[in-house]
Amino acid sequence: MIYFHGHDEDLYKAERFALKLSVLLKVNVVAIEYPGYGKYLDPSGPNCTQINEDAETVYKYVFKIHENLLESDIILLGRSIGTGPC
Repeated sequence: MIYFHGHDEDLYKAERFALKLSVLLKVNVVAIEYPGYGKYLDPSGPNCTQINEDAETVYKYVFKIHENLLESDIILLGRSIGTGPC
């Protein structure tokens, strides 16, 4: 699962939710941070272009580290602002 957190969260705040998802659904969860949130310092703050580029990079990375993974094996989940890039 690739998880895109909500507007009032960062990865630190989203960690408990992602861990619960992982345990309850028995899946691995990769959560994505947005520019300007948490430790992802970016003076321009959140912007669609960078968020979408980051989402695509993480998506490709998941396939790189799991060679036999099919696209149908990936679950995308977005909350609030995360629904856009999701």
